[in-house]
Amino acid sequence: MIAGHKALPRSRKCYPQASDRWIEAKTAAMEFADWRVRVNMLHPGLVHTPLIAGTTAYEAMASMTPMGRAAEASEFARVALFLASDDSSFMTGVDVPVDGGFESVSAYRRVWQIVQGEA
Repeated sequence: MIAGHKALPRSRKCYPQASDRWIEAKTAAMEFADWRVRVNMLHPGLVHTPLIAGTTAYEAMASMTPMGRAAEASEFARVALFLASDDSSFMTGVDVPVDGGFESVSAYRRVWQIVQGEA
């Protein structure tokens, strides 16, 4: 859910609760810390699947990702497994983008424009 982590024009109507969920997750991390329950958030970038491979959005995102490609599902899964493991026992309330650096270059608006035909 791209719009769940970055503001995009006209995306509020698609994901009206996205920012609320982000706040709820941060709050839950603080509230459940006393019980040693960790709450973290994963934010996937482009993940290669046959369903979207070759689409305009896929090609645009892949070309703008600093790592130059989409993630494989197994790469995303390994991050999820890390967060569920004892190796992350002192992590709570964090956002973990698994996006090949896409968020860092702030390319979401450009992809949105391409997909909407505004490029």
